[in-house]
Amino acid sequence: MEREDCWVTNLVLDRDPQAAIERLRIGENTTIHLIKPSLDRRTLFNEIKKYPGYVLKANLSGKDAIWAEGKSCTACRILESFNMMVMGGKSIGFDKVRYRIIAPTKAEFNRALRKLKEEEINVIVISINEYSKNDLTPREREVIMSALKLGYFDIDRQISMKDLAKSFGIKTSSISDVMRRGLKKIVMDYFRDSLA
Repeated sequence: MEREDCWVTNLVLDRDPQAAIERLRIGENTTIHLIKPSLDRRTLFNEIKKYPGYVLKANLSGKDAIWAEGKSCTACRILESFNMMVMGGKSIGFDKVRYRIIAPTKAEFNRALRKLKEEEINVIVISINEYSKNDLTPREREVIMSALKLGYFDIDRQISMKDLAKSFGIKTSSISDVMRRGLKKIVMDYFRDSLA
């Protein structure tokens, strides 16, 4: 996808053209970027903190990375507004980003694609994989998609099983059962060829 309005990316790459930038949590209003600088990270960190209009929050992460939250670009805002999961993105220079997306249906994916093109964002679809073999029930799909979107599977879990259950108005044990059944189908489908 080509876009020019990701100010975090533009700011970082203007100062460190070899930096690697990934989008970890895309939102309608803000997006959190993981930046892996090729130059001294403390210098880059101090430099981007000088621009609070572009970088709303920034933190050093681990030994070699920076987390920076900034206003979402047009592409991120559009993708977040549809019922799909953006699994990640990676900046390729100033104006291009590669996204990995999970859409509940092909129709939803196509609606998002049309909206991006309406906004004059150049989109190239590299590949489409359909995962319909695992036969998830609508409830399993809804629960797993919500868990994914709300950060249940994040390394720093954003929502507990208990809170996820509350959001559905059901018991923790019930949501756990639904997720286990659905995840088993997904894992079995993923390893289908290995198990044969």
